[in-house]
Amino acid sequence: MEDNPKEEDDYDPYAERNVPNGTNDLESMMHIIKGILGTGILAMPEAFKNSGMILGFVGSIGNGLLCTYAIHVFVNCLYMLCKKNRKPALTYSEAMKVGFADGPAWAKPRSGLACKLADSFIIAYQRRLVDTFLLTFGLQRFPLAFGTTCFAFTSVAIVFAVENNMKTPKHFGGWFGIYNRSLAILMTVYIALAFLGYWKFGEDTKSSIALNLPPNAILTQTVNLLYALAIYISFGLNGLVPINLLWNSYLYKRLEDSSSQLAWEYLLRILLVTICLVFAATVPMLGLFVSLLGAITLSHLLFIFPGLLDLCTRYPNNYGRGKIYKYRSIFLICYGYIGLLTGVSVGFYEIALEFKNIYSK
Repeated sequence: MEDNPKEEDDYDPYAERNVPNGTNDLESMMHIIKGILGTGILAMPEAFKNSGMILGFVGSIGNGLLCTYAIHVFVNCLYMLCKKNRKPALTYSEAMKVGFADGPAWAKPRSGLACKLADSFIIAYQRRLVDTFLLTFGLQRFPLAFGTTCFAFTSVAIVFAVENNMKTPKHFGGWFGIYNRSLAILMTVYIALAFLGYWKFGEDTKSSIALNLPPNAILTQTVNLLYALAIYISFGLNGLVPINLLWNSYLYKRLEDSSSQLAWEYLLRILLVTICLVFAATVPMLGLFVSLLGAITLSHLLFIFPGLLDLCTRYPNNYGRGKIYKYRSIFLICYGYIGLLTGVSVGFYEIALEFKNIYSK
Protein backbone atom coordinates (compact mmCIF):
# COMPACT_ATOMS: atom_id res chain seq x y z
CA MET A 1 0.00 0.00 0.00
CA GLU A 2 2.85 2.43 0.81
CA ASP A 3 6.38 2.75 -0.44
CA ASN A 4 8.98 2.39 2.27
CA PRO A 5 10.97 5.60 2.61
CA LYS A 6 14.47 5.55 1.18
CA GLU A 7 17.25 5.31 3.73
CA GLU A 8 20.98 5.75 3.25
CA ASP A 9 21.50 2.70 5.44
CA ASP A 10 21.27 -0.49 3.39
CA TYR A 11 20.16 -2.59 6.38
CA ASP A 12 17.15 -4.70 5.37
CA PRO A 13 15.17 -6.04 8.36
CA TYR A 14 13.42 -8.62 6.21
CA ALA A 15 16.70 -10.06 4.95
CA GLU A 16 18.08 -10.23 8.51
CA ARG A 17 15.01 -11.90 9.97
CA ASN A 18 15.67 -15.52 10.96
CA VAL A 19 12.45 -17.55 11.21
CA PRO A 20 13.29 -21.28 11.47
CA ASN A 21 9.70 -22.49 11.03
CA GLY A 22 8.26 -19.57 9.10
CA THR A 23 5.03 -19.82 7.15
CA ASN A 24 4.81 -19.49 3.38
CA ASP A 25 2.43 -17.09 1.66
CA LEU A 26 -0.52 -19.48 1.48
CA GLU A 27 -0.14 -20.58 5.10
CA SER A 28 0.11 -16.95 6.23
CA MET A 29 -3.02 -16.05 4.30
CA MET A 30 -4.93 -18.95 5.83
CA HIS A 31 -3.81 -17.93 9.33
CA ILE A 32 -5.08 -14.38 8.77
CA ILE A 33 -8.42 -15.54 7.40
CA LYS A 34 -8.85 -18.09 10.18
CA GLY A 35 -7.88 -15.55 12.84
CA ILE A 36 -10.30 -12.85 11.65
CA LEU A 37 -13.31 -14.82 10.43
CA GLY A 38 -15.51 -15.55 13.43
CA THR A 39 -19.09 -16.13 14.43
CA GLY A 40 -19.76 -12.40 14.10
CA ILE A 41 -20.37 -13.10 10.43
CA LEU A 42 -23.73 -14.62 11.42
CA ALA A 43 -24.83 -11.17 12.61
CA MET A 44 -24.15 -9.48 9.25
CA PRO A 45 -27.66 -9.96 7.78
CA GLU A 46 -29.26 -8.21 10.76
CA ALA A 47 -26.68 -5.47 10.42
CA PHE A 48 -27.92 -4.86 6.88
CA LYS A 49 -31.51 -4.94 8.14
CA ASN A 50 -30.81 -2.22 10.68
CA SER A 51 -28.67 -0.03 8.47
CA GLY A 52 -30.36 -0.53 5.12
CA MET A 53 -28.99 -2.28 2.08
CA ILE A 54 -27.16 0.67 0.51
CA LEU A 55 -25.74 2.05 3.76
CA GLY A 56 -24.77 -1.47 4.79
CA PHE A 57 -22.76 -1.94 1.59
CA VAL A 58 -21.08 1.46 1.79
CA GLY A 59 -20.37 1.25 5.51
CA SER A 60 -19.00 -2.30 5.41
CA ILE A 61 -16.72 -1.64 2.45
CA GLY A 62 -15.59 1.77 3.72
CA ASN A 63 -14.79 0.55 7.21
CA GLY A 64 -13.09 -2.56 5.91
CA LEU A 65 -10.84 -0.53 3.63
CA LEU A 66 -10.00 1.93 6.40
CA CYS A 67 -9.10 -0.90 8.79
CA THR A 68 -6.89 -2.45 6.13
CA TYR A 69 -5.16 0.86 5.44
CA ALA A 70 -4.50 1.48 9.15
CA ILE A 71 -2.81 -1.93 9.42
CA HIS A 72 -0.59 -1.07 6.45
CA VAL A 73 0.37 2.22 8.09
CA PHE A 74 1.47 0.38 11.22
CA VAL A 75 3.39 -2.28 9.28
CA ASN A 76 5.21 0.45 7.35
CA CYS A 77 6.14 2.07 10.68
CA LEU A 78 7.46 -1.30 11.87
CA TYR A 79 9.72 -1.52 8.83
CA MET A 80 11.07 2.01 9.27
CA LEU A 81 11.73 1.48 12.98
CA CYS A 82 13.42 -1.88 12.38
CA LYS A 83 15.61 -0.32 9.69
CA LYS A 84 16.48 2.71 11.82
CA ASN A 85 17.31 0.63 14.91
CA ARG A 86 18.83 -2.28 12.96
CA LYS A 87 16.45 -4.88 14.34
CA PRO A 88 15.00 -7.72 12.24
CA ALA A 89 11.57 -7.56 13.88
CA LEU A 90 9.53 -5.75 16.51
CA THR A 91 6.29 -6.67 18.23
CA TYR A 92 3.37 -4.25 18.44
CA SER A 93 4.25 -3.03 21.93
CA GLU A 94 8.00 -2.89 21.20
CA ALA A 95 7.28 -0.70 18.19
CA MET A 96 5.23 1.67 20.35
CA LYS A 97 8.08 1.95 22.86
CA VAL A 98 10.83 2.45 20.28
CA GLY A 99 8.73 4.80 18.14
CA PHE A 100 7.77 7.04 21.05
CA ALA A 101 11.37 7.07 22.32
CA ASP A 102 12.56 8.32 18.89
CA GLY A 103 9.67 10.75 18.50
CA PRO A 104 9.02 14.37 19.48
CA ALA A 105 9.54 15.76 22.98
CA TRP A 106 5.99 15.08 24.14
CA ALA A 107 6.30 11.38 23.22
CA LYS A 108 9.72 10.46 24.64
CA PRO A 109 8.75 10.32 28.36
CA ARG A 110 5.63 8.33 27.48
CA SER A 111 7.36 5.48 25.62
CA GLY A 112 7.07 3.08 28.57
CA LEU A 113 3.41 3.95 29.08
CA ALA A 114 2.67 3.43 25.38
CA CYS A 115 4.26 -0.02 25.53
CA LYS A 116 2.31 -1.07 28.62
CA LEU A 117 -0.98 0.25 27.22
CA ALA A 118 -0.46 -1.68 24.00
CA ASP A 119 0.28 -4.87 25.96
CA SER A 120 -2.79 -4.35 28.17
CA PHE A 121 -5.15 -3.79 25.24
CA ILE A 122 -3.82 -6.81 23.33
CA ILE A 123 -4.26 -9.04 26.38
CA ALA A 124 -7.71 -7.62 27.18
CA TYR A 125 -8.98 -8.07 23.64
CA GLN A 126 -9.91 -11.72 23.15
CA ARG A 127 -11.27 -12.01 19.61
CA ARG A 128 -13.35 -15.12 20.20
CA LEU A 129 -15.29 -13.27 22.91
CA VAL A 130 -15.64 -10.04 20.98
CA ASP A 131 -16.51 -11.07 17.44
CA THR A 132 -19.78 -12.75 18.34
CA PHE A 133 -21.35 -9.54 19.55
CA LEU A 134 -19.49 -6.55 18.24
CA LEU A 135 -20.79 -6.13 14.72
CA THR A 136 -24.46 -6.41 15.60
CA PHE A 137 -24.05 -3.99 18.47
CA GLY A 138 -22.41 -1.38 16.26
CA LEU A 139 -24.65 -1.52 13.23
CA GLN A 140 -27.88 -1.61 15.20
CA ARG A 141 -27.08 1.98 16.21
CA PHE A 142 -25.90 3.07 12.80
CA PRO A 143 -24.38 5.64 12.41
CA LEU A 144 -23.98 6.50 16.13
CA ALA A 145 -21.45 3.72 16.65
CA PHE A 146 -20.33 3.67 13.02
CA GLY A 147 -16.67 3.65 14.00
CA THR A 148 -16.95 0.45 16.01
CA THR A 149 -18.41 -1.60 13.14
CA CYS A 150 -15.07 -1.90 11.39
CA PHE A 151 -13.61 -3.92 14.25
CA ALA A 152 -15.10 -7.10 12.82
CA PHE A 153 -12.66 -6.91 9.90
CA THR A 154 -9.38 -7.54 11.66
CA SER A 155 -7.63 -9.25 14.54
CA VAL A 156 -4.70 -7.01 15.44
CA ALA A 157 -2.63 -9.46 17.49
CA ILE A 158 -2.93 -12.27 14.95
CA VAL A 159 -2.09 -10.07 11.97
CA PHE A 160 1.23 -8.87 13.39
CA ALA A 161 2.13 -12.31 14.73
CA VAL A 162 1.63 -13.74 11.24
CA GLU A 163 3.71 -10.96 9.63
CA ASN A 164 6.58 -11.57 12.05
CA ASN A 165 6.54 -15.29 11.30
CA MET A 166 6.48 -15.16 7.47
CA LYS A 167 9.28 -16.61 5.36
CA THR A 168 8.83 -13.73 2.90
CA PRO A 169 7.51 -10.76 4.93
CA LYS A 170 7.91 -8.48 1.89
CA HIS A 171 4.87 -10.25 0.44
CA PHE A 172 2.65 -9.12 3.34
CA GLY A 173 2.12 -5.55 2.12
CA GLY A 174 1.50 -4.05 -1.29
CA TRP A 175 -1.68 -3.69 -3.32
CA PHE A 176 -1.78 -7.42 -4.08
CA GLY A 177 0.01 -8.61 -0.95
CA ILE A 178 -1.03 -11.32 1.46
CA TYR A 179 -3.01 -9.04 3.76
CA ASN A 180 -4.99 -7.31 1.03
CA ARG A 181 -5.89 -10.61 -0.61
CA SER A 182 -6.99 -12.04 2.75
CA LEU A 183 -9.16 -9.01 3.50
CA ALA A 184 -10.65 -9.08 0.00
CA ILE A 185 -11.80 -12.66 0.60
CA LEU A 186 -13.12 -11.85 4.08
CA MET A 187 -15.01 -8.73 3.00
CA THR A 188 -16.55 -10.60 0.07
CA VAL A 189 -17.74 -13.40 2.36
CA TYR A 190 -19.07 -11.00 5.02
CA ILE A 191 -20.94 -8.76 2.59
CA ALA A 192 -22.26 -11.66 0.48
CA LEU A 193 -23.74 -13.41 3.54
CA ALA A 194 -25.21 -10.12 4.75
CA PHE A 195 -26.86 -9.44 1.40
CA LEU A 196 -28.18 -12.96 0.84
CA GLY A 197 -29.40 -13.37 4.42
CA TYR A 198 -31.28 -10.06 4.45
CA TRP A 199 -32.62 -10.70 0.94
CA LYS A 200 -34.01 -14.07 2.07
CA PHE A 201 -35.54 -13.15 5.45
CA GLY A 202 -36.09 -9.39 5.15
CA GLU A 203 -37.48 -7.72 8.27
CA ASP A 204 -37.70 -11.12 9.98
CA THR A 205 -33.90 -11.39 10.05
CA LYS A 206 -32.73 -12.22 13.58
CA SER A 207 -29.59 -11.31 15.52
CA SER A 208 -27.87 -14.43 14.24
CA ILE A 209 -28.88 -15.73 10.83
CA ALA A 210 -28.67 -19.25 12.27
CA LEU A 211 -31.75 -18.43 14.39
CA ASN A 212 -33.78 -18.03 11.18
CA LEU A 213 -33.13 -21.64 10.25
CA PRO A 214 -35.53 -24.38 11.46
CA PRO A 215 -34.12 -25.36 14.90
CA ASN A 216 -34.69 -29.09 14.49
CA ALA A 217 -33.40 -29.35 10.95
CA ILE A 218 -30.29 -31.43 10.34
CA LEU A 219 -28.74 -28.52 8.40
CA THR A 220 -29.16 -26.14 11.34
CA GLN A 221 -27.67 -28.57 13.82
CA THR A 222 -24.79 -29.26 11.45
CA VAL A 223 -24.06 -25.52 11.08
CA ASN A 224 -24.07 -25.02 14.85
CA LEU A 225 -21.80 -28.02 15.36
CA LEU A 226 -19.34 -26.83 12.72
CA TYR A 227 -19.20 -23.35 14.22
CA ALA A 228 -18.57 -24.76 17.67
CA LEU A 229 -15.77 -26.86 16.20
CA ALA A 230 -14.33 -23.84 14.36
CA ILE A 231 -14.23 -21.77 17.55
CA TYR A 232 -12.64 -24.65 19.42
CA ILE A 233 -9.90 -25.07 16.81
CA SER A 234 -9.16 -21.36 16.38
CA PHE A 235 -9.29 -20.45 20.08
CA GLY A 236 -5.68 -21.48 20.51
CA LEU A 237 -4.59 -19.35 17.56
CA ASN A 238 -6.25 -16.25 18.98
CA GLY A 239 -4.90 -16.93 22.46
CA LEU A 240 -1.34 -17.45 21.23
CA VAL A 241 -0.33 -13.78 21.27
CA PRO A 242 -1.67 -12.90 24.77
CA ILE A 243 -0.09 -16.05 26.20
CA ASN A 244 3.30 -15.36 24.63
CA LEU A 245 3.08 -11.71 25.65
CA LEU A 246 2.36 -12.48 29.30
CA TRP A 247 4.89 -15.30 29.50
CA ASN A 248 7.83 -13.87 27.56
CA SER A 249 7.51 -10.23 28.62
CA TYR A 250 6.50 -10.53 32.25
CA LEU A 251 6.51 -14.00 33.82
CA TYR A 252 9.53 -15.77 32.30
CA LYS A 253 12.00 -13.31 33.85
CA ARG A 254 10.61 -14.00 37.31
CA LEU A 255 10.65 -17.77 36.80
CA GLU A 256 13.94 -18.01 34.91
CA ASP A 257 15.63 -20.02 37.67
CA SER A 258 12.61 -22.21 38.41
CA SER A 259 12.74 -25.92 37.65
CA SER A 260 8.98 -25.93 36.94
CA GLN A 261 8.82 -23.46 34.06
CA LEU A 262 6.76 -25.78 31.87
CA ALA A 263 4.23 -26.37 34.65
CA TRP A 264 3.88 -22.62 35.25
CA GLU A 265 3.37 -22.00 31.54
CA TYR A 266 0.63 -24.64 31.34
CA LEU A 267 -0.96 -23.16 34.43
CA LEU A 268 -1.03 -19.74 32.74
CA ARG A 269 -2.67 -21.21 29.64
CA ILE A 270 -5.29 -23.03 31.69
CA LEU A 271 -5.96 -19.91 33.76
CA LEU A 272 -6.61 -17.68 30.74
CA VAL A 273 -8.90 -20.21 29.08
CA THR A 274 -10.77 -20.65 32.37
CA ILE A 275 -11.19 -16.89 32.77
CA CYS A 276 -12.68 -16.63 29.28
CA LEU A 277 -15.02 -19.52 29.98
CA VAL A 278 -16.16 -18.11 33.33
CA PHE A 279 -16.82 -14.68 31.84
CA ALA A 280 -18.77 -16.15 28.93
CA ALA A 281 -20.89 -18.32 31.24
CA THR A 282 -21.55 -15.97 34.15
CA VAL A 283 -21.35 -12.29 33.17
CA PRO A 284 -24.83 -10.81 32.58
CA MET A 285 -25.33 -8.84 29.36
CA LEU A 286 -22.00 -10.17 28.14
CA GLY A 287 -22.60 -8.86 24.63
CA LEU A 288 -22.84 -5.27 25.83
CA PHE A 289 -19.80 -5.53 28.09
CA VAL A 290 -17.74 -7.17 25.38
CA SER A 291 -18.78 -4.52 22.85
CA LEU A 292 -17.77 -1.84 25.32
CA LEU A 293 -14.39 -3.54 25.83
CA GLY A 294 -13.95 -3.89 22.09
CA ALA A 295 -14.67 -0.20 21.49
CA ILE A 296 -12.02 0.79 24.06
CA THR A 297 -9.26 -1.61 23.04
CA LEU A 298 -9.67 -1.75 19.28
CA SER A 299 -10.15 1.98 18.73
CA HIS A 300 -6.66 2.33 20.19
CA LEU A 301 -5.02 -0.71 18.57
CA LEU A 302 -6.48 -0.10 15.11
CA PHE A 303 -6.46 3.67 14.69
CA ILE A 304 -5.15 5.78 17.58
CA PHE A 305 -1.88 3.91 18.16
CA PRO A 306 -1.02 3.55 14.44
CA GLY A 307 -1.67 7.27 13.96
CA LEU A 308 0.48 8.24 16.95
CA LEU A 309 3.24 5.83 15.96
CA ASP A 310 3.30 7.20 12.42
CA LEU A 311 3.64 10.75 13.77
CA CYS A 312 6.57 9.67 15.96
CA THR A 313 8.28 7.46 13.38
CA ARG A 314 8.30 10.15 10.68
CA TYR A 315 9.41 12.89 13.07
CA PRO A 316 10.80 15.44 12.32
CA ASN A 317 11.23 15.71 8.55
CA ASN A 318 9.59 12.70 6.93
CA TYR A 319 5.96 13.79 6.68
CA GLY A 320 5.97 13.95 2.89
CA ARG A 321 5.04 16.74 0.50
CA GLY A 322 2.71 19.22 2.17
CA LYS A 323 2.96 17.12 5.36
CA ILE A 324 0.37 14.75 3.90
CA TYR A 325 1.40 11.85 6.17
CA LYS A 326 1.02 14.06 9.23
CA TYR A 327 -2.56 14.92 8.28
CA ARG A 328 -3.25 11.26 7.52
CA SER A 329 -2.06 10.28 11.00
CA ILE A 330 -4.22 12.97 12.59
CA PHE A 331 -7.22 11.66 10.64
CA LEU A 332 -6.63 8.10 11.92
CA ILE A 333 -6.34 9.36 15.50
CA CYS A 334 -9.54 11.41 15.22
CA TYR A 335 -11.41 8.52 13.62
CA GLY A 336 -10.28 6.24 16.41
CA TYR A 337 -11.50 8.65 19.05
CA ILE A 338 -14.87 8.97 17.31
CA GLY A 339 -15.21 5.18 17.46
CA LEU A 340 -14.06 5.20 21.08
CA LEU A 341 -16.44 7.93 22.26
CA THR A 342 -19.48 6.66 20.40
CA GLY A 343 -18.79 3.04 21.37
CA VAL A 344 -18.32 3.88 25.05
CA SER A 345 -21.33 6.22 25.20
CA VAL A 346 -23.65 3.74 23.51
CA GLY A 347 -22.24 0.90 25.58
CA PHE A 348 -22.86 2.60 28.91
CA TYR A 349 -26.29 3.77 27.75
CA GLU A 350 -27.37 0.29 26.73
CA ILE A 351 -26.00 -1.28 29.92
CA ALA A 352 -27.84 1.29 32.05
CA LEU A 353 -31.01 0.68 30.03
CA GLU A 354 -30.77 -3.06 30.53
CA PHE A 355 -30.27 -2.68 34.29
CA LYS A 356 -33.24 -0.31 34.40
CA ASN A 357 -35.44 -2.85 32.60
CA ILE A 358 -34.31 -5.64 34.92
CA TYR A 359 -34.98 -3.77 38.15
CA SER A 360 -38.24 -2.23 36.93
CA LYS A 361 -39.84 -5.66 36.54
